[in-house]
Amino acid sequence: MTEMRFRDARRRDALVARLCARCGTTRQKVTRIFGAAQDITERKRVEEAMTTERSLLRTLVDNLPDSVYVKDLAGRKTLANPADIRKMGVASAAEALGKTDFEVFPPDLAATFDADDQHVIQTGQPVLNREERFILPDGSQGWQLTSKAPLRDRAGQVIGLIGIGHDITERKRAEEALRENEARLRHLRARQ
Repeated sequence: MTEMRFRDARRRDALVARLCARCGTTRQKVTRIFGAAQDITERKRVEEAMTTERSLLRTLVDNLPDSVYVKDLAGRKTLANPADIRKMGVASAAEALGKTDFEVFPPDLAATFDADDQHVIQTGQPVLNREERFILPDGSQGWQLTSKAPLRDRAGQVIGLIGIGHDITERKRAEEALRENEARLRHLRARQ
């Protein structure tokens, strides 16, 4: 099958898929040829639009500073953007994909993440802006605002989840420093 461009009767560019086959031959001579053509202009337009949209979405996801990920029903990552890959402490998407939280994080933390995941998957209800502790690749504690929503197929069945984690570690550290300073100030005032 070959594709070819042409101008239709209204002078518009169009694409056609063409198939030709020899049907009958006698002594090295073709006696009949069968051919069929189908206008594939609309199909190609839709394919190009989908490719453009997919590229746009992937560019957006890959350049967000927040962790963005997708998990299947078993809790395995099927998509992880660069921010999520860094948070997991792995070198590449290939190392992140297919893994569960239990393979990446300490057991107690993984169990917390998994409980949230299962709640979203079983109820079909999102979890929005939940503060969660996590362990940074260097072993220190971090904090993030997590949102998770069910991922559904065309029939509306939950087939996994999509999650976003916004790192609020610096904010939490600043809040803690502020609390400590306020406590010192109260202590100094009490001594006067």
